[in-house]
This record gives sequence, structure tokens and C-alpha cells, in this order.
Amino acid sequence: MNKKFKNNSEIGFTLIEMLGAVLIVVILSGVLIASNRGAVTQAVDTKVKAFATSIPITLSGSYIANWKLDQINYPTTNQTPDSWGANVGTLNGATLPVLQTSGCVYNNCLNFSGDDYIDMGNPINFQISTGTAEAWIKTANAGSSYRGIVVKPGAYGMFLKDNIFEIYDWTQGDLTTNINLADNNWHHVLFIFNAGATNGTKLYIDSVLKLTTTMNINSQSNILLLGSGSISAQYFTGYIDDVRLYEDALQIGQIQQNYLAGLKQLLASNQISEEDYASRLDALNQYIAQN
Repeated sequence: MNKKFKNNSEIGFTLIEMLGAVLIVVILSGVLIASNRGAVTQAVDTKVKAFATSIPITLSGSYIANWKLDQINYPTTNQTPDSWGANVGTLNGATLPVLQTSGCVYNNCLNFSGDDYIDMGNPINFQISTGTAEAWIKTANAGSSYRGIVVKPGAYGMFLKDNIFEIYDWTQGDLTTNINLADNNWHHVLFIFNAGATNGTKLYIDSVLKLTTTMNINSQSNILLLGSGSISAQYFTGYIDDVRLYEDALQIGQIQQNYLAGLKQLLASNQISEEDYASRLDALNQYIAQN
């Protein structure tokens, strides 16, 4: 059988046209994926903003310190600055915390090796009975027993104990979430405390409330530490980024906004996948819908 071929002018689609069509399909597929993710993100952000708007956020005057942990040797050797004020921290230990320039939540962060810490001193503005402490942490194994994240011994502090997130009350002992965070992923950890107030203390992981409890303060005489539970032990192994301390109980809308801001940074820097990002947003969305 003889076959007749159309000449170039009769072909329905030229090679260039076919390639162009394929390119359009690829672009549209990308737009669809992006728009779907964008729709999820927008929907969750809208939920968060609506929830936050329903509770007035008044943070004026509540800031104490923000240690971004993206600089060392500033303002002087082995120091890290406070971006909100003058609460400069001093690096200590057998091997000092190492500045990590990639793989962080915000720009740089510090890598603690399990024998180091940061001494923040004990100024009067750290001697609070009501406040909020928050940080981003990442560890595959922080170490056995107590490993301090942000701790003022005798007063307030959050730890991983055998990699379980908790706070410690120096008048009654462990107050634990029973949640293991040693998964080598970044997590936003935060606790609100109101010493002596029944159910006035709350622990959050990734902006989701995990424990409501009551804590007391025993002493305000000790220095504030990052990456340790004391100056001689309970050293944290892993990464810590963007530590903040407030003199007030942070409101739920602000907690969620702080978490989302960090989460978006992790996505932008490819520290988490789009799937993980969407999964975390979905978990937050479900939590907001149920509360």
C-alpha cells in the first residue's frame, strides 16, 4: 500500500507548535500546582488572621529580647547580640557554639555540640513571673536526661528530657508534653508562664497547644541560659534559632503568626518540602478549626 504524506504546509501541527503546546501544558501544570498550594496557604493564613483578629494583639512594651543567633563575635569576641535591646549573650563551653550559615530558619543559627551554652546574665528584666519564651530547634538527639533550650534555673525554663519537650518546675518537677522532638526537623517551641496561676502555663509545639498546667518560681538568682540547663551540665545537642523572650503572655494569634513566618522561611530555603509545608498548614488549620 502506498502512503501519502502531507507536505509541511498541510501538517496540522509543526514540531515547533507541538513543543510549544507541551511547554504550555508544563507551565499550566506548574501554575495549577502553585495555585493549589497557594490556595491552601491562603486559606490557612486567612483562618489564622481571622482567628488572630478576633483577639486583640497588644504587644507594646512586652518585648524583652530577641537573640537571632545569626552573629557571633559581635559586639565583641564570643558574643551574640540582642536585636531588640542590649541583652548581649556570651558564648561558653569546652567547644563554643558554631555559627551555621545554611540550613537555618532565619539566615544563620547556632549549632550546639553538647558541651557549650550561652550566658545571658541576670538583668532585672529577666526576673519575671509572667512571660513567654520561644525558639526554633532542630535535633536528631539532644542527649539523655535534661537538655536545656531556654532556661533560667530556679525560675523558668524549657527542656528536652530524653528528647521529650517539657518545662521544669523547681518546686514540683517535670511538666511534660510527652512528645519526642528528636526527628531532625525544625520545630517551633514556646511556653507561656504565669507563676502560681492555676492552668496559667501553656506549652506549644508548632503553634499547637500541647499542655496546660500550673508552675511556680523558686528563685530568680540564677543567670538565663541558652542551650543548657545549667552552667556545668544539661547541654543541648542540635541547632537553635531565633530565641525570643517577652514579659507578657503571648496571644494565640501572635504565636501562630510567628510560627507561620518561620514555616514560610523554611519552605523558601528548601528546608521543608511543599508536601511537608502543606501538611503542617493542614495540621494548623485543623487545630484552629477545633479551637
